[in-house]
Amino acid sequence: ALSVVERGGGAAPAPPEPAGEADPATYALHRAAEELAAAQRAAAERAAARRAARRSAAPSSPGAVGAEVLRPRIVPVEARRPTPWLLGALERLAADEPRVAARLITALLPAQGPALDRALTYELDVDGDGAFRIELGAGVARVEPQPPATPPDPDVEVRVAGPPSALAPLVAGGTGRRLRGARVSGRRRRLKPLLKARRRPVSLAELAVLGLPLEPGLLLRALTAVIDPAWTAGERFTVVYDVAGATPAAHRVEVADGAPLVTAPGLPPEPPTATLSLGRGALVAVLARVTPPPGERSLVHGDARALELLHRWIDRVQGIPEAD
Repeated sequence: ALSVVERGGGAAPAPPEPAGEADPATYALHRAAEELAAAQRAAAERAAARRAARRSAAPSSPGAVGAEVLRPRIVPVEARRPTPWLLGALERLAADEPRVAARLITALLPAQGPALDRALTYELDVDGDGAFRIELGAGVARVEPQPPATPPDPDVEVRVAGPPSALAPLVAGGTGRRLRGARVSGRRRRLKPLLKARRRPVSLAELAVLGLPLEPGLLLRALTAVIDPAWTAGERFTVVYDVAGATPAAHRVEVADGAPLVTAPGLPPEPPTATLSLGRGALVAVLARVTPPPGERSLVHGDARALELLHRWIDRVQGIPEAD
């Protein structure tokens, strides 16, 4: 565990006296600014100390262990059973948190590029998240947000609009001959190859191989949304994913004895049962059971059993067999 102490060592030096005929009001303003800056630094240091203490704290349960390197489990694609977990997650999120579902749909749009072997330019208008211009070609997808009141683009061949629940199959798989509940205009036939390409469920392994920069919070909410609460009967623990990167953040998953799992940003009020520290790319790989990016290392603090159990449930929703 880390030991964190407050900075001390006597009283802070007094500010210099105003020289000559300096304005007393100006002097008071400078002194107040210095005191405010010192208070802000002290508050930031205390907050950092609390975060460090929480990360380093380990529970006193018999299964608790210190920090250790997580050995990634790699499962071949042919050993998996495809499941529509992503579509199910989007449908549940669309019912309970439509804005979260809309954000996840737009985050998954770049994965359409490799799925289509012909060029297509279309516009997608997601209720609650705005319009996007998607250009597919040569295995790549270019996704551009469209500001409100953008004039019609003559290069757009077809326009698709609707709520997240109707548009989810476009990114998660499970499409039929048409998108039920969606509003389609323009050259409808041009959309058929994309619908055909998205009939098969999209797997997290595919997204990991593509290197899609999924937001950790969105990914964890999607996966935990389809975990059956009955699987968690008799279990109570909290796992924190401490994700490093350009925008480091912590996300927690709370398991509460048969209740729906709760996924939220930030650290819990009490020390977590286990913490997994890793990079964003490694997170997707670890959860998908594929090879992590070169040089990525994941560290487990606390009770490794709780983390393993949560990942076993995540395996189950993805159709990944249990380890021998």
